[in-house]
Amino acid sequence: MRIGHPDARSEHGLFANPTWVVIGVLVAIRLLIGLGAAEGRGAVSDADVGRFHEIATSDGRPYRDFQVEYAPVETIAIDLIANGDRRATAARLAAVALTCDLLAFAAVWYGWGRRAAALYLLIGLPLVPFIYVRIDALVVALAAWGVALTRRGKERSGGVTLALAAMTKLWPLVVAPAFVVERHERATRWFAGVFAACLAAWFAYGGLDGINQVLSFRGATGWEVGSTIGAIVWLATGGPIRLEAGANRIGTIPDWSRVALLVLLIAALVVIWTRARDRDVDASGGPALAAVAALLALSPLFSLQYALWIVPWAAVAWTDPRTARWGRLGFAVTLVTGVLVFFYIGIDPNQWHLPIGWIVIVLLLIRDGLCLWIAVGWIASGRSRKAVEASV
Repeated sequence: MRIGHPDARSEHGLFANPTWVVIGVLVAIRLLIGLGAAEGRGAVSDADVGRFHEIATSDGRPYRDFQVEYAPVETIAIDLIANGDRRATAARLAAVALTCDLLAFAAVWYGWGRRAAALYLLIGLPLVPFIYVRIDALVVALAAWGVALTRRGKERSGGVTLALAAMTKLWPLVVAPAFVVERHERATRWFAGVFAACLAAWFAYGGLDGINQVLSFRGATGWEVGSTIGAIVWLATGGPIRLEAGANRIGTIPDWSRVALLVLLIAALVVIWTRARDRDVDASGGPALAAVAALLALSPLFSLQYALWIVPWAAVAWTDPRTARWGRLGFAVTLVTGVLVFFYIGIDPNQWHLPIGWIVIVLLLIRDGLCLWIAVGWIASGRSRKAVEASV
């Protein structure tokens, strides 16, 4: 269904005055942590900061002369951010991440109102201690603005922005069907056209191997320990865990399992978005949240910062009583992820001996299980629009 301006309920009622206080406190927390990270506190030795600096200072063309696991827009951003020593890289990365986090907050406010924006800040709060040494806030901001602009009638800008988001990291592709469900035909055409043009340019510049470097995360062979299957393998085998392509991995991913997971993901997305067309809900809320949750649950890689991907859609879902429970489950995902950070920082995973190892495994399985619950639960719950009309 097509939804216009944010519901007036987001500006009045229970959240009217308290919302301003919540927003002020949560923004202040972000500024304190983000500015601290920009000063280099604990960020200079971060693995991602080191990897960004390595990419930016490598000679030759990315994808062709050296391997890069990031999509083109993200690679360009990394090259700009990491122009200097590691301390300067850490400072710029923190400043960019903080700015993008606040831009995503602004996008949610613009598209869905003040209450949804406050919920964005709340749901994302457990992730704030570490996302400012990551670049994921950039793609979250682009994706949120792409959908918000389209929702407010600026379909060309929205389609182009979401396409740029998908060329930053590929995951916004699973959110793009919201344009089709909401019948934003112009946004759909602009998204498809710009994404196809960028994909062709990427292929011309980096070749098929360049695309494969991103899809395979530089040819990594193991399950990342935070992924659903990786956590299960860790539980079953006890390790060992190795650092491969910038992530803690375990075991070996069989080729057939990659195909099976991709087929399962596509099937889940088809069902999620088919059901969304038949339900009287905002496609940017429950359906988008379920789509991203399915992607995370079925991916061989689920790094801690990836939990940020669900935050805008969980906030939108929470504002609708029909999908609020899924938004709250999204908050549970970020809460568990925030707890996990304390076990990850500065500890070699192979030193996670009992009982710490079991605690980490249980937390990972809870987080991944919550993502599965969101995806499967949303598919199975609720009545279709036809059923509602028939009962009236």
